[in-house]
Amino acid sequence: MIRILFRRTLHGFTLIELLVVIAIIAVLIGLLLPAIQQVRNSAGIATCNNNLKQLMTATHSFATAYSGKLPAVLAAHPNQVSMGLFPQLLPYCEQQLLYNKGTAGGPGTAFQNQPGIQASVVKTFICPADSGMTDEGLSAVNTGYGGTSYSPNAMLFGSTSGAGLGPAYRIGNIPDGAGNTVGFVEKFAGCQGVYPQYGAGFWANQSSTWAIWDPAPTFANGFGQDQSTYWKNYGDNWESGPQIQPIWNKTCDSTRASTGHSSIQVALMDGSVRAISGNISAGGTQVGSSSPPVPWVAPTTGTWVKIFCPDDKAALGSDW
Repeated sequence: MIRILFRRTLHGFTLIELLVVIAIIAVLIGLLLPAIQQVRNSAGIATCNNNLKQLMTATHSFATAYSGKLPAVLAAHPNQVSMGLFPQLLPYCEQQLLYNKGTAGGPGTAFQNQPGIQASVVKTFICPADSGMTDEGLSAVNTGYGGTSYSPNAMLFGSTSGAGLGPAYRIGNIPDGAGNTVGFVEKFAGCQGVYPQYGAGFWANQSSTWAIWDPAPTFANGFGQDQSTYWKNYGDNWESGPQIQPIWNKTCDSTRASTGHSSIQVALMDGSVRAISGNISAGGTQVGSSSPPVPWVAPTTGTWVKIFCPDDKAALGSDW
């Protein structure tokens, strides 16, 4: 009996077949990457949006605890520890222990100088799209300091009641309305392109507040004790509108709001959060020099400026 043996011949991929497979994989990656990036961007925007809402919730909770008063840009704890605005919100951001640590010093001390405070990181203050922030949540300008991707509106929180009792307005009596007045805005934690001397966003720092008018006003603390200070002139660029995706150490102007998204998000005093196009009308002419904030001349004043001025009583533009 004759047995015929069949030998199976195994062929490897030819060069052409291998190139085709590689090309197909490259096409698939090219199709998937934009979708993945879009998902990441959407998640980042959602995180920033949620943080701004938490900041406004904390602000409302502060106002409830202090008989309607808003937190001030510079305040003093009852034991005379001076602090900026963000530290005042810590108890309402589930950071009571950090607040207690920062207010443990005696009279004449500053919250930001207490042991273990400067490098502390608070997730509520961090936006993933902030390129001026390190992966650890520290300011890229000085990695020894916890950063913040947001800034309070000094036109609101820095106004004085005239009696040394904190900001002039309460949430319910803002002349332009809570829904038309910005409380917080996105601003890189590190910004070193223009005015680099003002480009550090440290949440614990007493000067992490933005949207300043000139001449410098005096500020009273939010705990009912008269304590005033001068405010540095941050330059005249803030009313020029938001910066969309600037390079933090090259093109970022530290006197202007900044975002890593395609539009900038602001938290309004009614608790809502709104995305604003970088093309919003900006610029304006200031008149007077009093505090509370003086009005700006309309109609030359852009919508961007009007939403930060709590009492200009000017109609917002169609781009709002």
